[in-house]
This record gives sequence, C-alpha cells and structure tokens, in this order.
Amino acid sequence: MKDLVNTITDKDGNVVKVSMTNNEGSSVTIHTYGATIISWICKGEEQLFLSKKAVLDGTKAIRGGIPVVFPQFGPGALPQHGFARTTVWEFLGYKVCQSGIRVKFLLKHNANTLSTPWGYKFKLYYTIELTKNSLELTLECTNLDDVPLEYTTLLHTYFRADIDQTKVHGLEGLKYNDMVAKSSDSVETGKILTISERIDRSYKNTPEIVKVEVGNGRKIEIKSNNFKDTGMYIYAPFSAFLPVWEKIEMLYRTLLH
Repeated sequence: MKDLVNTITDKDGNVVKVSMTNNEGSSVTIHTYGATIISWICKGEEQLFLSKKAVLDGTKAIRGGIPVVFPQFGPGALPQHGFARTTVWEFLGYKVCQSGIRVKFLLKHNANTLSTPWGYKFKLYYTIELTKNSLELTLECTNLDDVPLEYTTLLHTYFRADIDQTKVHGLEGLKYNDMVAKSSDSVETGKILTISERIDRSYKNTPEIVKVEVGNGRKIEIKSNNFKDTGMYIYAPFSAFLPVWEKIEMLYRTLLH
C-alpha cells in the first residue's frame, strides 16, 4: 500500500473531509468543520472515541475525536471552548516526508471572529502528521494585531478506552483542581491513577510525557512541547447505567498560553 491522501468535497467543491493512509495501514480522517480529527487507526485499531450522537453536518461541534479548542477553554466571553471547533478550516494541502504524511489546515480571523469580545487578528495553522505508530499535532498561532494576543488552546482528545482498565502514569505529586469535590488544592498521591468513579480534574505542570494504559494491552504516550504552561484535564462520566460504548475515558492535555 502506498501513502495516500484522499479528499471528499461537497456539491460546491468545498473540501469536507481529508483522510491519510500510510504504508503500514495506519490512517487518520479529519473533518474540515473545526479541523476535527474524527478517526485515527493505528495497528489495526481505532484509537479515538466518536459518539454515536456526533453530528457531522456542520451544524454543531463534533462530539468526540480531537476537536481544537481556541481561543478559549471552557465558559467565558465566547461560546463554550471558543469558535475554532465550530468554524470551517481551509485545507492547505499535504506533503509526504521521510517520517510520514502531513496535512495542513488554516483558520484566520474574519468578520465573525472580529465581532466577538475576543476580536484579535490572527492566523492559526494546524499540521497533522501520520506516522507508523503516532500522530503528531502542531498548532502555530501568528498574531497579526498591534497588541499582544491572549488565548488558551488545547487538543480536546477523546481516547477510546475501557474505563475499568484505564491507568494514567506520571501524575504523582502534581497539584490539581477537583471539580467533583470542588477543591482547588488537591495533590495526586498515587503513582498510577485508576478510574472507579466520576472524575473531573485539571492537573497543573504535567511532565512532557504522560503514559496511559487504555485496555486490551494498548498503551498511549501523550507528549507536549514548546508551550509556556501545560496541564492535563481528565474527565470520565462514570455511570453504571451507561452502555459499554459510552463508558469512555476522555483525556486531553490543556495547552495554556
């Protein structure tokens, strides 16, 4: 199998989806609405969770995959998690390189973003590189304004995982905000974090590499670099009444800038 990039367009010729498949059979699919990664298959297995309730027609944020949160995380002056995940990004093309296949997307200011309380002029480039065993995601923000640009961004990754087998390594000794217990000064004491109840935590100053066991022998390494401040937000809507496909563990690294 050769490295392959395919696009799907709408009736007007606009790119709606971009998919990459490499020689090893790994693949990734990106929806241009929000530049949301909706599938990543590695070693023959889907690595991401996409809700059965996910809407892919561009009318609402895609539930699952890897949405891009920008320029605001959570509630605030803008709608929840900002506007990047609910805006169509421009597909700039692809490149086959020695390490893998890369595709690039662009989001830039427009009349709608300038009319928001945030209102900066900017360009946000998003590069997605598919290799044999990894997915490398790069965000590059260019300030086109005359004043400092303030933003928060994160890659809101929903991993497909078995809650009962999920183990997170590398958080021992870190401070975190516990939204369930409504505590802002908790400290992680365990070497391994397991999930047996509802959890909603924001860890601070996480290491460059965090390892996660997600069940069935699968292990994921989450790496980040070149960000001034990093953190990790872990959320698991644990309930005995959830069907198996909804018993998910959602792990995403917050990239605070």
